[in-house]
Amino acid sequence: MKKTEITLNTDYFPEQLHKYFENARVYDSSCSPDMAVYYSDIGYYVKVAALHTLANEAAVGRLFHSLALGPAVTEYISTDRDYLVTEAVQGTDLTHCVDEPEMICRILAEALTLLHGKCGYSADISPAFTEYLRIADSYDCYGFKAKAISKTFAIADRETAESIIKANIGRLRADTLIHGDACLPNLMQMDGKFISFIDFTTSGIGDKHIDLYWAIWSLWYNLKTDKYTDLFLDLYGRDKFDFELIRAVAALELVE
Repeated sequence: MKKTEITLNTDYFPEQLHKYFENARVYDSSCSPDMAVYYSDIGYYVKVAALHTLANEAAVGRLFHSLALGPAVTEYISTDRDYLVTEAVQGTDLTHCVDEPEMICRILAEALTLLHGKCGYSADISPAFTEYLRIADSYDCYGFKAKAISKTFAIADRETAESIIKANIGRLRADTLIHGDACLPNLMQMDGKFISFIDFTTSGIGDKHIDLYWAIWSLWYNLKTDKYTDLFLDLYGRDKFDFELIRAVAALELVE
């Protein structure tokens, strides 16, 4: 995650948030035009976004923290805008470990196994799951985005993508607590051990195959190869997923 040191005018923030910036060096860590992210080197991240857009992240973030899978949420304020403060997590995200791909696969598999094994917890439906259902209802209005990753799922054209969607979309189930964006930057490690998930924008109840797709995509994107897909899936457990449902998520991404 990039960090650019800035001088921050705290007058634009609610007074109860000023303590997170006092006597601190502040860095801009934003990576989206829809959300500002600031890192305070006394140990906090502060997100600022449009009104009501961070409510789900705050709620699911507290759930992940209660399960020892995420950092503490210390503030959520919804006034003129939404403000969310979380404790910074020690360690580094998995993009800093690309020279150890086997370790990355192990941590990814262990973290997602832990997460998907959590049962009986209440949360809103994952925005990622909701978005895939929306695309499935209107995929015929979209084009086909040929990507190198499509080779991993043997989806070479729109016709193949459509047939996979038609055969499988009704099989996706909102029955598991998922991260929704299980990419390498969103998993933290220290000394080769999983520490925490971060960034719960798309987290909630959904289908675990969404997480598996994004893990595979992120391995390919960050390692510049798909040779580690099988290792990751072996470590996660071949008996715990249906590859056709991962292909269904891939197909939805390719027609988006």
